[in-house]
Amino acid sequence: MELRPVTFAHFDAAAAAAWGLDVAAIPALGAELVDRLVGIVNVRAGSRDKAVERATVEFDTALSALRVSLSSFPRFGIHDWQLLQRRSEVHAVKRARPGERALPGWRRGFKISPLDFRQSPDPAADPLLGHALTTAAQLKPLFDGRIAGKLAAQLRRALDAIGGSITRERDDDKVVDLCTALEALLATKADRRKAEAITARRLLLAATVRDAISSPFELYGLYLLRSEVVHGSSRDVCGPTEARLLFRIAFEVLVDLVAFLQQDPVITRHAGLLQAIDTPATRAKVLGFLDAWRGEPIDRVREWLSTVAP
Repeated sequence: MELRPVTFAHFDAAAAAAWGLDVAAIPALGAELVDRLVGIVNVRAGSRDKAVERATVEFDTALSALRVSLSSFPRFGIHDWQLLQRRSEVHAVKRARPGERALPGWRRGFKISPLDFRQSPDPAADPLLGHALTTAAQLKPLFDGRIAGKLAAQLRRALDAIGGSITRERDDDKVVDLCTALEALLATKADRRKAEAITARRLLLAATVRDAISSPFELYGLYLLRSEVVHGSSRDVCGPTEARLLFRIAFEVLVDLVAFLQQDPVITRHAGLLQAIDTPATRAKVLGFLDAWRGEPIDRVREWLSTVAP
């Protein structure tokens, strides 16, 4: 099957030899490539690493097309779980010249890592586990009834989106998931200027819960990247730096909202939650903080805080 510049084909021992791959010398390479369906990608690049990077993007897009083509066959009830194939960590790069040998390589990808809770958790001996237990305790009110049902469900949808972002391979998809989480946490259907609303409410929440306000630039710019991903034609708009920063912000907002609700348990609706963090005193505090900042994004957030009613 050809989906230029990608060709999906069965890669047998003869094909491996034709590529100049010594799979006998590297058994792990043979186990991953030989007698498997592979994607052969023709790209132009100035280096091996750049060739792999460009081929990866083309391969993933072609694999999406292959999934859609298989899933859309009306006579077979193909389930989504049957089409969860992922790109292998193994690749081989070869220049398009006669007699060139392929160079094998590995890139870290997605694979399942087993979680083992057979032994009693010891947070003191395992800092990672200790952090996980502490964080899980912060989120327990979402599950044990301390937060009202519908409000808890909305916050849990945001948690699902944050957790789902971790499973995404592309940073663009991570950013879209995380922006979806922030919309569930800090936006309403009535908000026409969501970037300003989410940024402003994040500042209001930080001023309320943490009594500290961080840079207002980062979230506004990150949220605008979502529009470029969703509505634009470019790929790889976002990188790991943007995805990690947005993950930290989204999770921080979720934890802060849960903590705030523990201080005011009578709140049962999302609209009431947003109103509770948006008091005249808190607005004045945030506007005073913004006086030290200049630039179009800050001016837009300042305007939102000055004109949009709580």
